[in-house]
Amino acid sequence: MNKSMKFPDHLLVNVKQLLSFYDENRQMQPHSNAIKTLAGEELGFALVIEYFKRVGVTAKLLNRRCNVGSRSGSRLDGWLETTSSSSATITYYQVEVKSWSIHGVGGDCTTLGLASTSDEVVAYKKRLWTSYWSNGSFIEPQLNKVLKRMRADPTWVQVEPLAVVWSAMHPEGKRDEFFSVPLSGHTFPRISVFSMSSFLRNIVQVEPELLLHLPSTAKRIRLLNTLFIPAQMSNVAADVC
Repeated sequence: MNKSMKFPDHLLVNVKQLLSFYDENRQMQPHSNAIKTLAGEELGFALVIEYFKRVGVTAKLLNRRCNVGSRSGSRLDGWLETTSSSSATITYYQVEVKSWSIHGVGGDCTTLGLASTSDEVVAYKKRLWTSYWSNGSFIEPQLNKVLKRMRADPTWVQVEPLAVVWSAMHPEGKRDEFFSVPLSGHTFPRISVFSMSSFLRNIVQVEPELLLHLPSTAKRIRLLNTLFIPAQMSNVAADVC
């Protein structure tokens, strides 16, 4: 039985196929934006929550708007509340998710195949980082807004920015999927970055499938299945032929 059938709000992610889709298959470009709209943001949150769980940190997405406190102005994708098993300190991350990939927008068009050598991956990660980050801030305004302080609960002591990106990147080309960079001239002392691609690359050999909590994506897929039925499965297939 498919594992996800036991958990209706969960989906099994094919790790290898997901990496291929975003990082090396240019033929998927016509479908890339639709897939990202369907599942990109929720996938980003699910993967960073899974990462936190594996390093002993409990993380949950809060049902709270993440903006500057007005109808106009910057807004981010959400708040994450994290609690470490080794510390009672609660950190609240104001999070922006970007699924930019080889298919365009703020990503890089250079592919990164699963068969890439370790040296190629290191060089790619360094180059990608410099294409995202320059002179102490993100180059793209759509991502740099994560550095602006959002309106937080006044009782929250520890608030930090977190950029969740698809592309594999790291200032030094390391394997680390989660890293922090010091800030100067900002209201925050540092910015943390989580790379979805790096995380999946680090587990693909031992975990070809990953069960994730993706309630909205699961609901959208079920809805699509009720709206559009493959002809070979329907009663009208014979008439069409």
